[in-house]
Amino acid sequence: MFALIMTLDDNLQATIKEFWKELSDAQLSQYAYEVTDREPHITLASFDEGTTKDDIIKGLETLTLPDKPIDISFTSIGSFINANIIFLAL
Repeated sequence: MFALIMTLDDNLQATIKEFWKELSDAQLSQYAYEVTDREPHITLASFDEGTTKDDIIKGLETLTLPDKPIDISFTSIGSFINANIIFLAL
């Protein structure tokens, strides 16, 4: 599996990493530390191993992103069942 992600600016990354640290310190989640150098990001799309280059290009043709920062707001916090993953929903 692989994904198309959107990276975050330094300030938002620092805020999320502090939240990850608080979750770890409270022994609520170690997710952020299960992979070396994990970075906060927004997953725009994920693909199976069988996805072809043409499939990806066709999907990307419908996706347009501004070339400048955009404001985002998180509407909720949630978790994936049986995965020990906490996420912020847009």
